[in-house]
Amino acid sequence: MIKLITLKIKKHPFSTFVFIACQLCFHSSSSIADPIEIGGFFSSGITHANKEKTFLRNHQIEKKTNYLADTFFGLQLSTMLSKESRFSAQLIARDKSNSFEVEAQWLFVSHQLTHNLELRAGRLRLPNFLHSETLMVGQSYLWVRPPLELYSLFAGTNRYNGVSSIFKQNLMGISIEAESYLGQIKDTITLAGSSTDLNTEKMFGGQLSFITDYFTFRMSQTDTEVSYQVPSIGSVISDLSIQVVGLSFNLGNVGGSWEWGIGGGTRGDIRARYYALYYSFDRLTPIITYGANDTDSINGLDSYEGNSLTLGLRYDLTEISSFKLQVLKGAMLDPVALVFSPPVAGFDDDVTVYSLTFNFIY
Repeated sequence: MIKLITLKIKKHPFSTFVFIACQLCFHSSSSIADPIEIGGFFSSGITHANKEKTFLRNHQIEKKTNYLADTFFGLQLSTMLSKESRFSAQLIARDKSNSFEVEAQWLFVSHQLTHNLELRAGRLRLPNFLHSETLMVGQSYLWVRPPLELYSLFAGTNRYNGVSSIFKQNLMGISIEAESYLGQIKDTITLAGSSTDLNTEKMFGGQLSFITDYFTFRMSQTDTEVSYQVPSIGSVISDLSIQVVGLSFNLGNVGGSWEWGIGGGTRGDIRARYYALYYSFDRLTPIITYGANDTDSINGLDSYEGNSLTLGLRYDLTEISSFKLQVLKGAMLDPVALVFSPPVAGFDDDVTVYSLTFNFIY
């Protein structure tokens, strides 16, 4: 029988995370009747921006050399509860407010109702983007971090508490996946330089994907009513709808991806997109990415248009480890933050960000 460890998700220090990992490893090796599958990932590196402002608030990127913005330690585990049911969890230790905290990115029970239909309940990952399922797993993609113009569209929030259904069907060599979900987000995010509680009501949505050996196409939508606190305004309630369309391809050595999204709400629309192309030379893979975002007239601004060009280089040491070097240059302001707080007068949004990371999975 599995002994569940109760977590106060955001209050445990890094030492508690290590203790939990050791306990789980001991249990999995000592309990043959209820084996636990354990894996995980780690990323760490150096990030440096040429300006003092925090341009990308949720990623702590600022002028001083930063060793924490891209540092994550993840633990994934799962076990069968019955022939059709499984328990799965992903715990991540990362820096927040100058201390490591442990968060459950997902923590759910799934049940295989039929051969094609799976039901899930608990803490789940929002399936808005092509890389939603592997966010923060640096070994799983070529960038140091997925393009933030798009992947910050929901204020960096990527999980919810609720239920979902996933239907899968193979048809003429194409894997079709349809997912629908219903739930609520209760999270703490950074807006206008301050932490605030984000709550949603009546949140529902879904995604539809078509997957082949060479291409993946996904479209998704989320609708909700969101409430939050803004220091200069107070409590704000707004309707929000997010639509995203994405396509990735892999033709041997050549590949790329494109995603486009829009977040429409009571306080204005935010549009974001990126285009990426790479070529693989065995272990060495250069990638070039163009990202852009823009907003409607909000907070006294006629509109905001940002864009960036990112040059990246990944070197695979082994199948499970890699180094990544990345240089981003462009006009970068967190478009979500613009909805709540205008930039100070004379603010210059041109920035260059240098990043070097080491990544592995186990």
